[in-house]
Amino acid sequence: AVAESNLRADGRTSASIVIAIAQELGPVLARTGLREEAGQLARRAWEIADPQRKYAARRRPNLIDGYTARGYTAAGLIYAALGETARATDALKNAEAAWNRVASAPFYTREHRALREHARVALAGLQGQKGK
Repeated sequence: AVAESNLRADGRTSASIVIAIAQELGPVLARTGLREEAGQLARRAWEIADPQRKYAARRRPNLIDGYTARGYTAAGLIYAALGETARATDALKNAEAAWNRVASAPFYTREHRALREHARVALAGLQGQKGK
């Protein structure tokens, strides 16, 4: 709630916090039956990730893809935990495209590589489910 209220004032720091919370808490909420709360976090991460939404306008252009990659990854992981395969696949494909754009950025760290790999594995798992 604190990060959410600050999102209106400071789109950069708070957006990062909201995405991190969504990424960690969202799948847990989904697995423990708190589907509505998990869905709310997924939708919020998606809104923050979308480069066409108002939050992107507040970011420096060189950081937009980083937030996009992280936000879509968080949304995709939550939707996957909710069993919403189509939404999860869409989010994770968007994340993959954004991760490809930021892979050579100066801010791209080991943490980003691990999150990118997590998204890649989740997407491969979802695509494997389609084939069954």
